[in-house]
Amino acid sequence: MRKFNPRDPNFLPLVPEPGAEKVDLRHQMMDERKNAEEWMLDCALRQVVDKLAPARKKKVALLVEAFEAVMPNPKCDTRLRNSSGFAHGGRIQACS
Repeated sequence: MRKFNPRDPNFLPLVPEPGAEKVDLRHQMMDERKNAEEWMLDCALRQVVDKLAPARKKKVALLVEAFEAVMPNPKCDTRLRNSSGFAHGGRIQACS
């Protein structure tokens, strides 16, 4: 059987070094905020897609409707095209 040799613990010094390293965490906070915003948008899109999925719509139309439900609508101006350069008169939408 070996003898037990208790040693005093090796603690770190309580007095901080005068040239201690200073770390700026601003970029980390911005990354966390950006990730949180992306997660919230992703979560909202998933909820809308899950809600609309039973309607058995096409995937593209489903995603367009999901984005329209989540993203704010810009102020749009809808006008008729009356120019002679177009073969058929249709509606165009100009967003500002």
